[in-house]
Amino acid sequence: MSKEKSSSLVWGEVSNAPGKTIQACLSCLDGYTLTAHSSLLISKKILEGNFKPGYQTPAGCYGENLVMEIPGTKMISGK
Repeated sequence: MSKEKSSSLVWGEVSNAPGKTIQACLSCLDGYTLTAHSSLLISKKILEGNFKPGYQTPAGCYGENLVMEIPGTKMISGK
């Protein structure tokens, strides 16, 4: 299968101290293309002055929905 025809499915689950658990699943571009798009998206945000100095994770700096800004990303289930 070619990279252009492939995709990724991402599933995650988190729980808090009281035991509440939530899950989410999303469909997105293949890992290589997703990485390229996310790198360009974050670079654009930095060039526009939208950044926090020091070490940051992408979600820590731009929020949990950053991945939803990448073309081809769809929430399958979850919040």
